[in-house]
Amino acid sequence: MDSYTVPPPYVMFPFTMANREHDSSSWVSREDQRMAPWYPTFAAAVNGQGDSPFFSLLPAEIRQLIYAELWRSDDSGLSRQHITWKNNSWTRVPCITDPLAEDVRYANFMNADPGSDERSTWLHRLMTEWTIHWECEEAYLNRIAAPKSSYPGALLSCKRMYLECMPSICNHATVIFTNLIEAENYLTRYPPTLPESSSAQKGAQTPASFRSIEICVQATTHLTSLYAEKVVQEREGRLHPIYNDCVTMTDNPWARVCAHLAMYQNLNDLRIWFNSSSIDLKPWYERVDETSMFADLLKVRTKSKGRFVLELPEINTGRGWLGTSAHETRQDRFLQGRILEEAPFTIIRGPRQNMTRVHMVGLGSLSYQARQAFHARTFPSLAAPLIMAPLSPSSG
Repeated sequence: MDSYTVPPPYVMFPFTMANREHDSSSWVSREDQRMAPWYPTFAAAVNGQGDSPFFSLLPAEIRQLIYAELWRSDDSGLSRQHITWKNNSWTRVPCITDPLAEDVRYANFMNADPGSDERSTWLHRLMTEWTIHWECEEAYLNRIAAPKSSYPGALLSCKRMYLECMPSICNHATVIFTNLIEAENYLTRYPPTLPESSSAQKGAQTPASFRSIEICVQATTHLTSLYAEKVVQEREGRLHPIYNDCVTMTDNPWARVCAHLAMYQNLNDLRIWFNSSSIDLKPWYERVDETSMFADLLKVRTKSKGRFVLELPEINTGRGWLGTSAHETRQDRFLQGRILEEAPFTIIRGPRQNMTRVHMVGLGSLSYQARQAFHARTFPSLAAPLIMAPLSPSSG
């Protein structure tokens, strides 16, 4: 069995019975993404376990201390976990990346010899949707065995222990998403609050309400262009022609993720890393209207402003860095000044790769066969490669 996939019916964290109750395609259906329908039914079926000394003799406070110590002593990477959709199920992948470490991908790519396997490897690491978590992806793909963990024993013992230890797991663990659509679908299916149809108190936080979340987003050109069209939409009262009424500035995957994050009442830490898509050749400052795109994050709250971090690309147009007088006519598009002072988050700006140079230097130095192999590995979901075949066998 894949060491990264937790067997049903008790899957990693709160996705308990849902995988068996819905077919493999239902998780992408917005109509089927109702708020945590499994929880009230699951809780109602719990056996009190009155014959168990653990539950009958130990006070709840002591049991919670035992759970907390169990997680602290676990060395399997439980504290940081990727949640991703693989093989028709939600899968956990231990995170081995330091979120504060410098992103060395672009520098290593440029320093590698042209046409070498090393440059091809770093090119893939620059383009992968796992972004700065490329080491986690490679560990998963290479089937590096995850250390044995102590938490499945607690989750598999009985339903009462499952519900009791879930809050401490959620307090201890940081969940990480590197795919915006997966983040949307997971947060939609397993939100922090109970559904309105629940017999329990409406709006109450579920036991599976995580306290620490990280999201890495490579914004597609369609997403960033949607927000850049804000002025046109407001002036003309219509959508940009490339969109339809199913994709608007207020109803899209990013907007829905922000709406779900705003539902969290006890969020300790939130870290969101942003960059343009790996196939977008325009620099961030030309592509993104930050004040529009990140407006919904103003509704999200964590314990303190310093624990809500938004990591964005540096802004340098060649006329000076963001915040200098050269940008006075453009500064309303970027998060700075008074807007940032009143925001519930802090911003860390860092360097990002120059994708124009990556495409020219990287793909141009590869043979046709190597480019085909690269695109097949980097964009496996695409039916056809993104590059044209050479005109003749000798032209590759």
